[in-house]
Amino acid sequence: MSDAARYRRIYANDWYAMRALSDSCRLVRLYASAGPQTTSVGCYRLSTAVAIEDLGGTAELFEERLQAVCDHFGWAWDPIARVLWITDWFEHNPPANPNVVQAWAKLPKCS
Repeated sequence: MSDAARYRRIYANDWYAMRALSDSCRLVRLYASAGPQTTSVGCYRLSTAVAIEDLGGTAELFEERLQAVCDHFGWAWDPIARVLWITDWFEHNPPANPNVVQAWAKLPKCS
């Protein structure tokens, strides 16, 4: 799939949910939910190194902000395995049709 074909939904209500976060945490939240490392199933390996290349800053600051975002939204982040699970992903991103579900089955597995 080309990069131009990838998109993620950001809803107006997302802005209200982020009010309690600092601006830097809001940026990390948007990156984690709509950035280039995301997958169509909301569970993926998240490279801190790639994130800081994309966003700037340090690994420590990025991971601190990511943890704050995960705590706020109830997402699961495993810093050892480097796996992020956006637990409410399918509530906001349901499959458009059965073909999408078949494509999900072909995604690389996190191991």
